[in-house]
Amino acid sequence: LAICLLKNRGFTKEDFARFHPGGILGKKLTLKVDSLINNKKPLVQEDALIKDVIVEISKNRLGATAVSDSKNIVIGIITDGDLRRHMGPEILNNKVESIMTKRPQMVSSKLLVSDALKLINNLGIQGLFVTDDGKTPIGFVNFHDLIRVIKG
Repeated sequence: LAICLLKNRGFTKEDFARFHPGGILGKKLTLKVDSLINNKKPLVQEDALIKDVIVEISKNRLGATAVSDSKNIVIGIITDGDLRRHMGPEILNNKVESIMTKRPQMVSSKLLVSDALKLINNLGIQGLFVTDDGKTPIGFVNFHDLIRVIKG
């Protein structure tokens, strides 16, 4: 009966979120990725060596770094997992292109947190670079950040 009344009055998800912004459902309906991004922008140039990647990932503690070309456009990503899968005595002096994943997934800063979490789950990845122009990262969000904010 209550649901029929809400539909009859034209009560929307956005109305619910406005009246209950602090609840889990309210957050899922309104919170955008830009509210979670941090100022850390892990980035190495495409001519960097793997040892530079290890330093960058360790410094930022995000589990990944972007790889950019000479115009600072992201062309790849290297994660902790990539490093572990390719680890061997010769890896430190290899170029990043030898293990990077090309064309990493990036999302708009205006994407809902709930949609970003769905994307991460569907792709089986740990994090996403956030962008305003589709090319240059303005930050990074990881799985744990998204879960933490939705669960409250």
